[in-house]
Amino acid sequence: MIGSFRRTTRAGFTLIELLVVIAIIALLIGILLPAMSEARKTAKTTKCIAKMQQIGVAVNSYAISYQDKIVSFSWTRNLPVQTAFADLAPPATGYVDDLQAAASQAIDIIRRRIPVGAGDIQRPANWIPQILYNHLALVEDQDWTVPTQNMLCTEDAARNRWTKSWSTFIGGAAAPYAGGGASPAADQRRWFASASFNFVPAAMAPDSGSSAIINAGTHRFYSPIANPNVVGKRKYSSVLNPTGKVVVYDNEARHFGKRSWHCVYPEAKQPLLFFDGHVNVHTNGVPSLTGNTLPFGQQRKGNEVNPGWIPTAPTGGTPFTYGYQNPEPWEAPLRNGTYTGTDTMTGYYRYTRGGLKGHDVGAAEPHFPN
Repeated sequence: MIGSFRRTTRAGFTLIELLVVIAIIALLIGILLPAMSEARKTAKTTKCIAKMQQIGVAVNSYAISYQDKIVSFSWTRNLPVQTAFADLAPPATGYVDDLQAAASQAIDIIRRRIPVGAGDIQRPANWIPQILYNHLALVEDQDWTVPTQNMLCTEDAARNRWTKSWSTFIGGAAAPYAGGGASPAADQRRWFASASFNFVPAAMAPDSGSSAIINAGTHRFYSPIANPNVVGKRKYSSVLNPTGKVVVYDNEARHFGKRSWHCVYPEAKQPLLFFDGHVNVHTNGVPSLTGNTLPFGQQRKGNEVNPGWIPTAPTGGTPFTYGYQNPEPWEAPLRNGTYTGTDTMTGYYRYTRGGLKGHDVGAAEPHFPN
């Protein structure tokens, strides 16, 4: 007897089922993508915090090696200097002042460590190298390269483009770049060695008075220093509150929120390196709920930092303010999202009341007599 068999066929997905599957996949992607993006952002923040911690170790190591000195350039107007570059060597009468000596040393470090010749990067005139290039003294001490990734934020898009290639940078292919034009001029090419992370002014100049480093109205200009020979001679032991005084910060708050903020905005939230070597995330915050003053003895609440002060008037109750004006294409935009105009901002940790003797977080600002 021949048996019989029954052939069965398996039906495919219906159109409705396919649409349901596609909708589920789209929903999962919508859920996962923000989480993945947030994870990447967190990883970048963690990496920058680790970089700052490494800088903290280097800064403390420098102080131990150089008799309590805070990181700064070592060339002075009276010190015998050896350099392979004739244009950076002191004239027979010596450098004009310690600032000119420091500027010569900064350019010497850049040229040797890229390396490039004397015609590639020139020493700018009337330049205070400690403001944005104080890290070069640390580069020399730690034997880091120029440019160094140790001083670059992972989300500093412009500088990360600049530093990929010297030839690309000077050829103008790494726009936006400093200097304008088709490519940076020779005295602007120092930007190739610039850093995201900067030292606070009080770490290199007096806490107050006419020789303090202070902005001259806008964020890109600084007032002349009455005595240039006192810059770069600050001592670590001058810091009264190492756990609450910032030593290194980022020019921009890049890690939190949908946009970056220049470091002087109340909205700026970023990791900050303190003199004791720890790194913590803080928000600037509005100076007070009643205006731009914070009474003596009043401590900021939560995770906010104290407002800045006027170095020429440490006993005054008004925070130091200056204009964030017409930012460059590689800088954070103004509050309204444009690059034309001026926002008046507070100094915060860049100009702490009392300088190295003051407090940025964790304690009320003290009253310092003139």
